[in-house]
Amino acid sequence: MGKFLRVVPVVVCLALAASLFEAFFILPSHVAEWSGSGGQSPLRHRLISILRNRYTKILTYVLKRRYVFTGSVLSVFAGCVVIIAVGIIDVDLFSMEEISQFNINVTMPEGSNLEATNSVLSQIGEKLALLPENEVAAIVKNAGLLITHNEWIFNTAVGHIMVDLVEKTDRERSVDEIIRDCRKKVVDIPGPLNIEFKKLRGGPPRPKAVEVKIQGKYLSRIKDISEEIKEYLKKIPGVYGVQNDLNYGKKDLKIYVDEDMAALYGLDISRVASSIRNAFEGKVATVYREGDEEVDVIVKYDPEYVESVQDIEHLKITTPQGDLIPLHNVARIKIEPGYTKIRHFKLDRAATVSADVDKAVNTAVKVNQQLQKEAKKIIRRNPGYTVRFEGMFKDIKEQFSSLGQLFLLGLFLIYIILGAQFKSYIQPFIILFAIPFTFIGAISSLVITGKPFSMVVLYGFIGLAGIAVNDAIVMLSFINSARKKGVGRWRSIVEAGRLRLRAIILTSLTTMFGVFPMAMGLGGKSEIWAPMANTIFWGLAAATLLTLFLIPCVFTIVIDDLGQWWKKKRGGQTGRPVEPDAQPHLSSCPER
Repeated sequence: MGKFLRVVPVVVCLALAASLFEAFFILPSHVAEWSGSGGQSPLRHRLISILRNRYTKILTYVLKRRYVFTGSVLSVFAGCVVIIAVGIIDVDLFSMEEISQFNINVTMPEGSNLEATNSVLSQIGEKLALLPENEVAAIVKNAGLLITHNEWIFNTAVGHIMVDLVEKTDRERSVDEIIRDCRKKVVDIPGPLNIEFKKLRGGPPRPKAVEVKIQGKYLSRIKDISEEIKEYLKKIPGVYGVQNDLNYGKKDLKIYVDEDMAALYGLDISRVASSIRNAFEGKVATVYREGDEEVDVIVKYDPEYVESVQDIEHLKITTPQGDLIPLHNVARIKIEPGYTKIRHFKLDRAATVSADVDKAVNTAVKVNQQLQKEAKKIIRRNPGYTVRFEGMFKDIKEQFSSLGQLFLLGLFLIYIILGAQFKSYIQPFIILFAIPFTFIGAISSLVITGKPFSMVVLYGFIGLAGIAVNDAIVMLSFINSARKKGVGRWRSIVEAGRLRLRAIILTSLTTMFGVFPMAMGLGGKSEIWAPMANTIFWGLAAATLLTLFLIPCVFTIVIDDLGQWWKKKRGGQTGRPVEPDAQPHLSSCPER
């Protein structure tokens, strides 16, 4: 995921570096060349004056009720956090752009021939042919081939069907809806062990919605636990394609030695196994030499005498005393299904149960949370065995953890830069205070549009951390500059807001409308990047409003109210605020 998304910060950093160079070296020459001697137009001057006057009245009203206003914003922010926590907004971190194609992987019982596999594929193809003609462009079947995300498997017991759909603009149903319909059509086809539908998506590889790894010592117990988990998953609404990679293969002939009975004859397991091996594979009895050549003389049973289970039961085992006893005296023979593969994970035998989730019915997060509770009960009944959650559930935790660490690192770097700029430990925190409240606009957009909380949305939040502080930096810089010139407490805040109102609004609007086409899908909609642009657009809109009103409130609460209280507590003297009429007026200062 990091390799997939790294293009965004690389391009942004390069663009900002070029912009910085242009602002310092190219823009001044353009300003000198293009700036005229004419003044501002009356209409524009009147509109800006009206906007400033309205803003001044509202800001004055808010400052008088700064504690109530700040508390209200904090309550709204807490509500947004609750919306995410209780699951009102779906979480789909790997929501990517769909491709007009899906695959069907068919797994037959081990040992099935190519004709049986092809017959099942033909039946599935007949069902797919019932789909509307304006939805399906082509159907391609391959018996003996299974295509997964990382390998091609060639086996007579597997098959693959590729269904190519018409473009999404030319059909009424989505790929998910078509797959849901196809799944119902093929559910009654007899023969296959598993029929898996795989939807193709743009972007990085998408893990399974549900993937559980069972580890332990004995395969039989692992098989029982995996079957128990499979049955539980099948009962959860919206879960489909439940499968287990610990599948039985061809039948094996297994010999179980009775160690107590073998000991009575002076035998052990290795001696019995060696005798059986010698009967089938033979043993070198001597070497025949002819000239320079040596020929091994191998003694073994004639294959005609070991063709059935009964023949094997009557194999003669030589005891240490030289006696010959039949094998059935010390062992029993069973014909049982074997495993095609025995997988290991961290030195333990392991099996993986996986499934997909229909997003129209349920979410992967909810299904994994339900399964976690059930897995704890299963493990309590099976001590010595562990259940690990892999797939999307594991990736969600890892992505949240890694991005959370990067987010904190970004905040720390921003704080260091702001601390050096303002020469203060407190004021950078006031600027950073604007960052969490971009969350309000972004979450509101997700609630309104019904989009899930995805990885690119989370990426957009991290991007907003760098964008949202710009307006707050401008606001605090002017407040500090005014106070250094002797402007009083309230007027410095109000006049700084008045003077920088147009600059703050223009700075935000240019960024917002820069991402607006991508957010709205003008000229072509991207399912991958549109949510990030939408997050930045609405998050920045909320951050701008909060900068204009919340940052002044937080500034006067922290710097003035708490600062004066701290000075009084330490016994310091606080100067009496200058009356507004005695303060210099900033509106006469040139706006730069």
